[in-house]
Amino acid sequence: PYVPSPLVVGNLMYLLGDGGILKAVKFDTGEMLYDERVNGSAGSSKFFGSPVAADGKIFCGSQQGDLIVIKQGEKFEQLSASKLDSPISSSPAISDGRLFVRTEKMLWCIGAKGAPLP
Repeated sequence: PYVPSPLVVGNLMYLLGDGGILKAVKFDTGEMLYDERVNGSAGSSKFFGSPVAADGKIFCGSQQGDLIVIKQGEKFEQLSASKLDSPISSSPAISDGRLFVRTEKMLWCIGAKGAPLP
């Protein structure tokens, strides 16, 4: 990847290129599992922040303002793309079961519906 850092979860390494290509590689053998385009709500996206992982999912923020969720695993499956208010240049952060996403205009705190506030 040009800007985002690799993400290692268990024996899988995920490499998200700034142009929107996500690769999954077996960490111990180097075997390429997939090489797929991640799409935002308006099609292809650019990425500067690094992906993060929690709860069996990978979270990526795009320059087009999309929060994109990918299922962890050996097969590519994009679960969602949600449009936020403005571009996302930073890496999301995770704390106490919540995902924090900083856009150019706001700081978003995303958690499970009905979860108690901190």
